[in-house]
Amino acid sequence: MMKSQVDRRGDVFQNSLGEKFDAGVVMEGMRLQAKVNTVTAIEYMKNRGVPAAIIQRVLSGAAMREEDKEGIGAGA
Repeated sequence: MMKSQVDRRGDVFQNSLGEKFDAGVVMEGMRLQAKVNTVTAIEYMKNRGVPAAIIQRVLSGAAMREEDKEGIGAGA
C-alpha cells in the first residue's frame, strides 16, 4: 500500500551522511524563505542535514503543493 503525501510528511529521512531530518525541517525552511529570504532558508536546511537536491527542489517553488503554500501563508 502506498503512503499518501500527507502521511510521508511525518517521516524521518536520512541523507547520504547518515544525518536525519524530518519534513518539519523542510517546511520550516519554506517558511523562512517566505518570511526572511532564500539564503536564510538554505542555511537553515543545510545545517539540519537536508540534502542539496531537496533544498533546491522545495525552495524553487515551481512544484509546491497547494497545501504547502497554505501552510507557509503563501496561498493564492
